[in-house]
Amino acid sequence: MKIFFTLLITCVLGLNSLIAQNKSETDRERDGLRGAIKKVETYLVDFLPQGDVIVEQKRPWIINSYNVKGNRSEQIVYLQDGRLHTDVYIYDAEGRNIECRTYSNATDKNS
Repeated sequence: MKIFFTLLITCVLGLNSLIAQNKSETDRERDGLRGAIKKVETYLVDFLPQGDVIVEQKRPWIINSYNVKGNRSEQIVYLQDGRLHTDVYIYDAEGRNIECRTYSNATDKNS
């Protein structure tokens, strides 16, 4: 009887662990997005007074791209001094993040 309860508890804990692994959230879900979103662009907006009129100027700030499985494939950040910071995420066949390549400028990406 003691062996039966030990096996039962082991099976329940193992099954719970297996279910938790299958319900892992994607980056897209963690970012609060639903559906097949490919790209999210975030802009900074400045409101500048020009005489009696307020002019709206927007500039890109962060661009997140997602792959088909919902994992982030690239993040581009536009810094205030005009430089770009890019992270490219590499995944294995099972969808696990295995590498993140970081580039400090767009020119670094091609070299």
